[in-house]
Amino acid sequence: MSSEWRSKGFCYGDDYFDDVDMLPSHEPAKSFTAQSMCKGCPVFKECAIETIRLRDVGVVKAGKALGYGNKALSQYNELRVELGLPTVRVSDKFNPDLWPRDCRHCDRSMRPKGQQEMLWPNTIEARSHDLCMECHNRAEKSA
Repeated sequence: MSSEWRSKGFCYGDDYFDDVDMLPSHEPAKSFTAQSMCKGCPVFKECAIETIRLRDVGVVKAGKALGYGNKALSQYNELRVELGLPTVRVSDKFNPDLWPRDCRHCDRSMRPKGQQEMLWPNTIEARSHDLCMECHNRAEKSA
């Protein structure tokens, strides 16, 4: 996934977002501060998708003071709901079927087959479990 969008984010160049320990320690205040920092950010959707994809923890991204373990998984699900994406069970945390994921050949970020790019910005449609449509078609032609 291209990261050009990051330069348009409210947090661009700001180290304050890099560590949740810099936020208030009391949980409601921590969550409110994280939401306030990201409110109205023009690249919220891209940030949220990257947060889910990379499984970020211990940082402020997409309006969340990302925790660890099951707390982070709950926060990823909250982001999925905000993006209109299906949620995952806690037992799915290391499931390779989670989206978006990268094509094993070209490393581009893929979205589920048949899904609109509008829901998955900066992604390419998957053709199979681990190949994007373009790489799959290229492999078919060369076979």
